Amino acid sequence: MPKRQRTAKQLANDQRLREEAAKRRAEKEVKPPTESQDETITIGKSELEDLKRQIAEIKSSQTLNQPQQQSPQFGASGNLIGVFEKYIVDPSNYPDPSERLYNEPGLKRYRDSFKHDYFLVWKVETSQYETKDGRNVKEPKFTLELWVNMFDEDGDLQKDSLGRVKRFRYKTFVWHEDPQAAIVVARENGLDIKEWDDTTIDRSQKAFLDEMRYLRVRDMLLDGFFPKKAESTQRTREEVIGNRLVEVRAFATEASTPTLSFDEIG
Repeated sequence: MPKRQRTAKQLANDQRLREEAAKRRAEKEVKPPTESQDETITIGKSELEDLKRQIAEIKSSQTLNQPQQQSPQFGASGNLIGVFEKYIVDPSNYPDPSERLYNEPGLKRYRDSFKHDYFLVWKVETSQYETKDGRNVKEPKFTLELWVNMFDEDGDLQKDSLGRVKRFRYKTFVWHEDPQAAIVVARENGLDIKEWDDTTIDRSQKAFLDEMRYLRVRDMLLDGFFPKKAESTQRTREEVIGNRLVEVRAFATEASTPTLSFDEIG
């Protein structure tokens, strides 16, 4: 029986089937590695030590590249390098004495007219300087300006074209924070400062300094209105007393000053 001839379409289909079968066999032969496959690498002792050294160098490099916290720097003589804030420079730490000065009993002669005739300007600024040993220091600088209001012939305040009151500056008082000066002010005003050495009493050093600062500027302001009389020059003479030539001078008797407690300041 003669062999039946296959058509071109059948031959093409046979070729496609053979190619698909060959592709399936190839995929089975090449298997991808699985995650669970154990990959163990064996290295020698010298290589292991070299690897440890490289890891240590990487860690050291990362540490050096991290930002380091700045610590205070001191010179060879132990002095602080940089800017040193001797006292607090924040203006809010220091109360404005203006309103209290307007009502100061010592100015009772001007009490009805002081606030009408004068104007006080309070400033707290930062003073910065360099000491002999090269240290930069910052501390507060206090300024109290006394301005006088200007009036016209009718007794009304003079104003400029923008409606601002015209004044001229009469005096300027400038000083710095000084706890030692505060102690002197306390003694001059007859205040007992020994109680501040008693650690059993809960008192604020800031309250003490604030009060002494007020008394200090108050005295400066009062001296501006009531200048102290110049002291007369004392003359000395020489006398022979007990067969010795001595210098003799007359002194006024020192009056006793009453001592007040800090809590009694009014």
